[in-house]
Amino acid sequence: DGLTKLSFPESLQTIGFSAFQGCDGLESVSFPEGLQTIESSAFNGCDGLTKLSFPESLQTIGFSAFQGCDGLESVSFPENLKTIGSSAFQSCGSLESVSFPANAKLETIENNTFNNCVSLTDVSFPEGLKIIEKSVFYGCVSLTDVSFPANIQTIGKYAFNGCAGLTSVSLPEGLETIEAQSFSNCGSLKAFEVETDNLYFLSKDGVLYNKVNNTLLQYPIAKSGTSFNVPDGVTAIGDYAFDSCGSLTSVSFPESLQTIGNNAFASCGSLTSVSFPESLQTIGNNAFASCGSLTSVSLPESLQTIGSSVFESCASLTSVRFPESLQSIGFSAFESCTSLTSVIFPANAQLQTIGASAFASCSSLEEITFPASLSAIGVETFAYCGNLSSLTFLRDAPAFSHFSAFTGIASAGVIYYPAGSEKYTEAWKKDKLVLGPDWKLAPAYRLKVEHGAGDGTYGADVRVTVKADTPPSGQVFDKWVSSGGRFDNANSATTTFIMPAAHATVTATYKDDTPPPGHTHFFDSAWRYDNNNHWHECTAGDGARADEAAHTASEWITDKAAAKTEAGSRHKECTVCHYVMQTESIAPTGPTDITVDGAPFTVTINESTIPQTGDTANPLPWLLAMLAALTGGAALLLYRKCRCTKRRG
Repeated sequence: DGLTKLSFPESLQTIGFSAFQGCDGLESVSFPEGLQTIESSAFNGCDGLTKLSFPESLQTIGFSAFQGCDGLESVSFPENLKTIGSSAFQSCGSLESVSFPANAKLETIENNTFNNCVSLTDVSFPEGLKIIEKSVFYGCVSLTDVSFPANIQTIGKYAFNGCAGLTSVSLPEGLETIEAQSFSNCGSLKAFEVETDNLYFLSKDGVLYNKVNNTLLQYPIAKSGTSFNVPDGVTAIGDYAFDSCGSLTSVSFPESLQTIGNNAFASCGSLTSVSFPESLQTIGNNAFASCGSLTSVSLPESLQTIGSSVFESCASLTSVRFPESLQSIGFSAFESCTSLTSVIFPANAQLQTIGASAFASCSSLEEITFPASLSAIGVETFAYCGNLSSLTFLRDAPAFSHFSAFTGIASAGVIYYPAGSEKYTEAWKKDKLVLGPDWKLAPAYRLKVEHGAGDGTYGADVRVTVKADTPPSGQVFDKWVSSGGRFDNANSATTTFIMPAAHATVTATYKDDTPPPGHTHFFDSAWRYDNNNHWHECTAGDGARADEAAHTASEWITDKAAAKTEAGSRHKECTVCHYVMQTESIAPTGPTDITVDGAPFTVTINESTIPQTGDTANPLPWLLAMLAALTGGAALLLYRKCRCTKRRG
C-alpha cells in the first residue's frame, strides 16, 4: 500500500497477471524500453496513476490491465502496439484523452476497452484501424466528436451506445458493417453523414440506411421534427432504429415495408399513431414496447407474426383488431396494456397460438372472443385481467388451455360456446380453465349482418351494435329487418340488436332517395318510430306520415326471470309499435335470512310484487307491509319463548 513509484530494469519484457492490481497509492510508472507485454489486470484499480507513456517496444496490453484506474487522465499509445485487450481501460473515470500515432499497427480495439470512461472527450484513431468491437466506447457521455479512419471496416454492437454528447457521426467510404445499437441512446445525435462512395451505407436527411438490403438502420434521437415518412423502397426497419425517440409523434410507412425489427420503436413515449402498410409481414420483439401515448393499432391483412412484448406496457392503447392472416401472438405481446378494452379477431382468423402472458394484466379488458382456428392458449395468457368476465369460444371443441391462462380474472362471468356442442362441460371449466361455480356456461348463436357490420357469435339476450353500410348511390337507409330477435330502433342505421336464443340474420334495407313527383300516398303497414313517436310512412319515400302518435308504455315484460343468485332482466315497450322504451335488471330472488334472539327467521320476497326501478307505484305501502311482517314474526318468536319459560318455571 505504500508503493508510490515504479521503475523496471531495461531487460524486463513482461509485467505479469495482476502484478500490481489494487496498488491504489501508486502514482507513477516508468516502463523500460524493452517491455513488450503488460498482462491482464496488471495495474487494475491503481487509482493514483494519472498519466501513462508506453515504450515503443510495447506490443500487447492485456484485458483489464488498467481497468478502474480512476485517476488516469491521458494515455498515449506506441506505434508498435498490436493488441489492446478487452476492458483494458474500462471505467477510468477521469480519462479525458486517448491518442494513437497515425501509423500505429493496431487493427482492432477489443470489447469494452474504454467502456464507461465518462470524462473522455477526444480520441484519435490510427489509420490502419479496421475493427472497433462491442461496447468499446459504451457510456462515454462526454465524447462529442469521432473521426473514423478511412479503412475502418466494422463498428461493433453497442460501440458508441449511450454517448450522450455525440451530435453528429461521419462514416467513411470503407465501412462495411455497423452492428445493432452501435449508436443507440445517443441523446444529442442529430444526423449521420456517409461518404458518397460508400458501397454499403447512405444517409438521407440525416437518417442512416443500408444500401444493400434497403433497411433503415438508425434515426437520430435528436433529429428535429415530430413526424417522419419512411421513404419508398425501404423493406425493413432495423433493430432499435427509432428506440427512445421521445419527440416523434407519428410515423408512416411505404408499401414496400415487410419487416419491423426488434425494439424498433421501443420507448417512443410521444408516438400516438402508426399506419401500417398491407405489405408488412413481421413485427419483431418489443417493437413498440412502452409507447405510452399509442392509443390504437390496426394491423394489416398481410401480417403473419407478432413477436414477444411487441406492445407491452402501451398504457394508452385501447383497441386492437387482428388480421385474418395472423398465425401467432408472441409472449407478453400486449401485457400491461391497462387501457385495452377491445380485442377483435375476424371470423375467418388463422390464429393458432396465443403466447404466455400475451394479455396479462390488461385490467380494463372485459370480454374476448376466441376464433375457431385457435389451438392453444399459453401460460398466464390472460392472468390478472381482473375485469375479464365474458369468454366466447368459437371452436367446436375446446382449445388447449394452460391451467394458469385465466388466473386472477373476474370471480364470476359467462363462458359462451357454440350452440349444440357437447364438449364444453362443467368438468372442463373447472379442471382446464380453473374457474369457479360463479362462472356459467351458455350457448352462443351466430349473427349474420347483411349490408352492415356486427357479425359475430353471441349469447341470448346479448345486446349487439349493428351498423348499416353506406347506401348505394341514389338511395338512403330504410330500415333493419331480421329473422328473429328485436331492435331498439329498426329505423336507425346504427342501432342495438337483442340476440335471440337462435342463429339470426339481420339485413339493412335501402330505398330511393328521391320520391317520384306527384303521387297518391300509400302507407306502409309496418310502424316506423323514433325515441318519442311512431307512425306509418309513405312507401314512395317522400317522408309523408300517417297515424303519428306518442309511444304508450306497456307493463313490465320479463325477458329473463331472476334466480336466487342470478339477476334477471325486463323491459317496457310501446303497446302499438313495440319500440323498447325502457330496460332494467331484476335483482336476484335469494332469501333474506334474519336472526331473532338466536333463531333464524326467513322472509322470501317475490320479485314480481315489489316495485322495481322505474315503477310508478308508491313504495310506502309495500315498505309498511314488510315492516309489519317482520314485527309480527319477531313477536311470534318472543311469545313462543315466553311460553317455554313459563313451562320450565
